Amino acid sequence: MDLSKLTIGTAQFGLDYGIANRTGQVNFEEIQKILDFAFDMGINTLDTAIAYGDSETRLGMAGVGNWNIVSKLPSVPKNCQNICAWVIDSVEGSLNRLKVSSLFGLLLHRPDELNSEFGEELYEGLETVKRFGMVSQLGVSIYSPSELLILSNFKDLTIVQSPFNVIDRRILDIGNFLNEEADKFTFHTRSAFLQGLLLMDPKQRPSKFSKWQHLWSFFDKFIKESGLTQLEVCIRYVMSVEAINRVIVGIDSLSQLKEICVSAKGELPEIPIELVSDDPLLINPALWSTIE
Repeated sequence: MDLSKLTIGTAQFGLDYGIANRTGQVNFEEIQKILDFAFDMGINTLDTAIAYGDSETRLGMAGVGNWNIVSKLPSVPKNCQNICAWVIDSVEGSLNRLKVSSLFGLLLHRPDELNSEFGEELYEGLETVKRFGMVSQLGVSIYSPSELLILSNFKDLTIVQSPFNVIDRRILDIGNFLNEEADKFTFHTRSAFLQGLLLMDPKQRPSKFSKWQHLWSFFDKFIKESGLTQLEVCIRYVMSVEAINRVIVGIDSLSQLKEICVSAKGELPEIPIELVSDDPLLINPALWSTIE
């Protein structure tokens, strides 16, 4: 298994993030250990965002000049008078915090803004930072494959970041949305562990998720019969899909990263179709707070 496909997700470096996170924000010493080990294992891509607290600042302190870094723009501020200038200033801020001269990728957290009244100016800002050499590639972070329809109007957007895991496989229907243009895109996936929900002991799973007990019963039965751990099943599945170029994994500790690297290698039985869900309440963590 080529571990270079892995990308270190850094939300935990700047925030107390994830439903299964028991340790809180990762301390700086641990960040340095994670980065050193990952780079030694051939992992060379980091995923961060302006909205990830002080993640970019801490990465800059650790020294990430040899890494491919993908960051994301937040929503355009209300009453922004010069959106193109805001994009340039935002990217300059990221570069200064990261202490690097350019980003490998810059993504929009809210790609739907391209369809707004200021969409043309926003896209002009993206093209400008790419033309200035501040960014190598542009793209979007999406929650649903239907959002990809917007890409046909913006030729410079070539990175697509999407959720993908054993339960949420919607991105596999990519051909239905992009047709013959699919080859021009690089696909990065996140949420391999559904913010840690897929790795939790069944007894520790929050009771509000019992609404999907039928699915969990299939999942737990499959794990037991496979003889594999939840981590081995989840990471091997997402790593096995050839069309996916990068698999982002959020890291809480060096020991967790080591476990992921070991677990990624090995065979995987076919995952039963009964595990698939397109229920947004389950597969979109942003909606979990609304579950009754």
